[in-house]
Amino acid sequence: MTISQFLNTAVQKLRESGIESPRVDAEILLAFALGIRKDRLLIRLDHVLTQDELTRATALIEKRAGRVPLQHIVGTVEFMGKDFLVRPGVFIPRPETEFVVVEALKLLGHVTAPVVLDLCTASGVIGVSIAVGMPSAVVHAADVSSEAVRLAADNALRHGVHDRMRLHLGDLFAAEGLESIRGEIDLMTANPPYIPSSEIASLEPEVSAHEPLVALDGGSDGLVLARRILREGRPFLKSRGWFLIEIGAGQSKAVTDMAVSNGLEEVRTVRDLAGIERVLVARKR
Repeated sequence: MTISQFLNTAVQKLRESGIESPRVDAEILLAFALGIRKDRLLIRLDHVLTQDELTRATALIEKRAGRVPLQHIVGTVEFMGKDFLVRPGVFIPRPETEFVVVEALKLLGHVTAPVVLDLCTASGVIGVSIAVGMPSAVVHAADVSSEAVRLAADNALRHGVHDRMRLHLGDLFAAEGLESIRGEIDLMTANPPYIPSSEIASLEPEVSAHEPLVALDGGSDGLVLARRILREGRPFLKSRGWFLIEIGAGQSKAVTDMAVSNGLEEVRTVRDLAGIERVLVARKR
C-alpha cells in the first residue's frame, strides 16, 4: 500500500469516527509513524509502506478513531510556535491560551526582572512561554497535580528556562513555597478549570473521557477557581500588579463584575480569534 492509498483509507475511517479534521490528523499520524516531517509526505505519496510501517501507522489511526486525543498519541502539542510535551492525566493546552501569554508579555514589556506566578499551570505552557519570551523573568508555576508539576518541569528543561522556573505543588496559594513570594508578584496568570459541572458529560470524548476532571470542572457556574484567584490572590501581587485569567464563552460579564467587586482597576477582556472574550485583565491598586 502506498502513502497516498493509506491516507485515503485513514481519512475515511477517521471521518466515519467523527474526527473534525480527518485529513490533517491522518497526515500527522502517518508522518509520526514514519519518523518524518508531515510536509515530507507530499513528496513521497507513491512510496510503498513496509509491513512494519503499515502496522505502526494503522495502530495509530485505530487509536485516533477511538477518540484518543491526537496530542496523547504523538506526545507533543505546538504552543507559541514551540513543541511542548503532553501526557495523559495532564490537561492538553489549547491554542486560545496563547492570548494569555501574548498579553502577559505586553504588560511586562517595561518591567525590569519581573516575578510571575502561573496558577493551574498543567503542562507549564504559559509559564515556560513567558520565561522564553522574557529572559529577565523569574516564573513561579503551581498546580494541585503532581503529574502536572513534573511535566511542567520537563517542559521548562526542554526549552532551556528551568533555571528561572520555580515549581510549586498544591492548591492555588496554599501550594508549597508560595507564601515566600507574597507581595512580590508583578503579574499572575491562570488557566483555571472553567466548564460548568453540568456541561462536562456533553463534551467531545477527547475531553470528557481523557482530560482530568480537576482541570475541567469549574463548579456550578464554571467560575469557582476564578472567584478564588481574584479574592485570594491580591495579597500576593505587588501594588499595580496584574491578573490575567483565561475564561470561557459567556463568562466575561460575571468575571469582570468579580474583579471590580474585589477592588481591581483597569478591568477589561481580550478576545480570541473567534471573537470570544477569552482573557480577563485586571490590575491591583
